[in-house]
Amino acid sequence: MAEKKSFLMYTTWAAFIAKLPDEQAIQLTKAICNYQLGEEYSIKDPTVKAFFETVVVPEMDSNDKKYQDKVDRIGEARKYKQADIDVKSDSNHDEINMKSDSNHGEINSDTDTDTDTDTDTDTVTDTDTVTVRPSDVKHPSGVKKNKQKEKPVYFPDDPELEEAFQGYIENRKVMKSPMSSRAIKLAMNELEKLAVDDRYGVMDRKKAIEILNQSVTNGWKGLFELKTRGQPQGIDWSKV
Repeated sequence: MAEKKSFLMYTTWAAFIAKLPDEQAIQLTKAICNYQLGEEYSIKDPTVKAFFETVVVPEMDSNDKKYQDKVDRIGEARKYKQADIDVKSDSNHDEINMKSDSNHGEINSDTDTDTDTDTDTDTVTDTDTVTVRPSDVKHPSGVKKNKQKEKPVYFPDDPELEEAFQGYIENRKVMKSPMSSRAIKLAMNELEKLAVDDRYGVMDRKKAIEILNQSVTNGWKGLFELKTRGQPQGIDWSKV
């Protein structure tokens, strides 16, 4: 694997660590760092150890795999780009040689045959009509173009959860029930409650993603518990 100079640490981890006594918090933090560096770690408390092995480690492994896949894609793209540059370089070299030979022939031909002197002068009178096309008008360099409004980011430290939440918001627009800023804030609070991991008192990001995808798949406007039967019980965001 390519060497990494940084790694992600989710807010759900920080929330769990903040509730721990100092000794356990230090053990968990050191374990996270050691695991990333490929070194041995030691966690004595069974609850903390369970959180590390069932929540932290899978997310770190997933991020490492994504990083390596990205490195591989960049490497392949560079190879293709270099190969394309080499091909274009050879092609341009041949084209320059061909143009050089062609221009040499044209110069010799013009020298032999072009003996006329152009004495005509073009003038524009008051009765002439000059047509100016829109493409001929140059806009001042200082004029700023309207930039497309950037989408707000709701989960900046979790790309997968952010993508799922943005998909939920877009689906509401498709259903002709767009969400206001207040509705989005309420939805985030509801999502955190529904996806909380009772063992650790923090939001389970994977469960949160499944809840969002569940609403999109079933065409629900609101967010509800997973695997509900019959009419889902929860907040109807269409009324917000």
